[in-house]
Amino acid sequence: MALFDNQGKAATNFMGLLETLHLGKLLNSEGDYWRQKKERKLIVLKDDDTLEHALTMLTTNKILSAPITTSDSETFVGFLSLNDVVNFILKTYSNTTNKESEEVEWSSWCDDFYSLSFRGVSFAQTPVKDIVKNLSEPICQVNEFGTVYQLMEDVFQSGYHRAIVLKDIPSSFETKALGIVTQSDIIHLLWENIYLCGDIIHQEIGDLRIFNPTVISMSENALAIHAFYLMMFNKVEGVAIVDKEEKMIANLSAADLRMFRKGTFASLVLPIMKFLELMDEGGIREPITVTPLCSLESAIMKIVQYHLHRIWVVNERNQPIGVLTLTDLLSHFIKLDKNAFPVLPLDTQLSTNVRGRMNPFR
Repeated sequence: MALFDNQGKAATNFMGLLETLHLGKLLNSEGDYWRQKKERKLIVLKDDDTLEHALTMLTTNKILSAPITTSDSETFVGFLSLNDVVNFILKTYSNTTNKESEEVEWSSWCDDFYSLSFRGVSFAQTPVKDIVKNLSEPICQVNEFGTVYQLMEDVFQSGYHRAIVLKDIPSSFETKALGIVTQSDIIHLLWENIYLCGDIIHQEIGDLRIFNPTVISMSENALAIHAFYLMMFNKVEGVAIVDKEEKMIANLSAADLRMFRKGTFASLVLPIMKFLELMDEGGIREPITVTPLCSLESAIMKIVQYHLHRIWVVNERNQPIGVLTLTDLLSHFIKLDKNAFPVLPLDTQLSTNVRGRMNPFR
């Protein structure tokens, strides 16, 4: 049976199919990825939880953010992300007296380990509600009958990275969350159906000019605290770590806080490579990179395979020259002329199971 778009017309290409797929249906899809997503409990934080508890919940469940509700209701008030935790850590580390300010003075770091340990306790005991008004990403809620295409165009194009999907309950003020759809979920859906996209996926990312050529990098000898400061100051989610020849040897992001606890608070004044060793329990992961000659398909494959939120672009000397994010990829597909996609048979259905076609990871 043919899929139809919102105007009742048969969908004839990949983007047309995305206009037919409701978010509620996506969350109930078959396939290992979607089944595992359904089996994972939705992690929700309360605004009176401590930041230590919130950080533990994020890192233990290997997620970058979680929605927050008020302690006396189920009302969503925002998403707490690891980046928000990083920003608050920087303010706690700083000698700046105004913790409400978005600015943190570069020269204000406290470098006394006794004081840092004391501040670690202060950080751990701070309730989430104290930083709610400074969250980097406000809450976004969408109806289960919204489509994947609408989410890509109206939500992800507006700077959001995730949205809570609410069950449609007619004539009721009750809200029930069915789940969260993230940019990573849509990239995974795209990969599962990459064969429907035709020749556009074979174009080189350098020719497409879809990656950001601005790279925020730091010496391998710098302190971890300075790298996180650069992330906050430049409003980026990752920093490239380079050696004396400017070659990329590692990268740091908020995800590297997964072993961070109040007892390790002083570790942020360690050299960045020592910090990464501590957070990775002894082993520093090599950065996943591509070159401008990499095809769009290969870049998406690496992002899915390694569960990335960004991939670094390097030159022939392994020096970082750009970064390709999930936002960049989704924006590229949304901006493409729909006629750039091949016409499909009317009985084509979107796949939500990567095993339904050739799987390059096996």
